[in-house]
Amino acid sequence: MEQTNQPTIQVTASGKVVVTNAKDVVLLDGEGNPIAKRNRFALCNCGKTQDGPFCDGAHKE
Repeated sequence: MEQTNQPTIQVTASGKVVVTNAKDVVLLDGEGNPIAKRNRFALCNCGKTQDGPFCDGAHKE
């Protein structure tokens, strides 16, 4: 993937949703409240995480 400072959202071959350069991205919960985040994170799409909405690798267990 080309290096850029723009926010990117990439779905990997394994299905993980990876967000990079997320400084200016606003992540909201189901009620519209902001969720604290890092500059790079992966979102869970399997539902097994204990750190939702972020992926914690629980899908591997």
